[in-house]
Amino acid sequence: MVSQDNDPNLKSLEDRLKAARTRSKPDDSEEAEASPLGVAWKMGMELVIGVAIGLFIGSYIDDWLDTKPIAMIIMVFFGFGAGLLNVFRDAQRMQRMMDDDDTDPKA
Repeated sequence: MVSQDNDPNLKSLEDRLKAARTRSKPDDSEEAEASPLGVAWKMGMELVIGVAIGLFIGSYIDDWLDTKPIAMIIMVFFGFGAGLLNVFRDAQRMQRMMDDDDTDPKA
């Protein structure tokens, strides 16, 4: 009986897996950047989703407490604020990435 350490099929499988992993791993130079349209779409969706979640939660609270438009209005503003905060964080992250690219000695 062949032990697992010396099994030729297992060794062959390990070699093929190792080769596949190195082929699928992208190089640092091939790292794809997001397109400007994709970034704009993401930022817009973050705003819309923040407002929609605030609207949903506010509506649920209004139904639960029977305070019809008050909680919904408050939560829509909170959702809008959360969406703006996410957009602001993304803009700061993109600015840092651009600044790092400007100071990159490889470029």
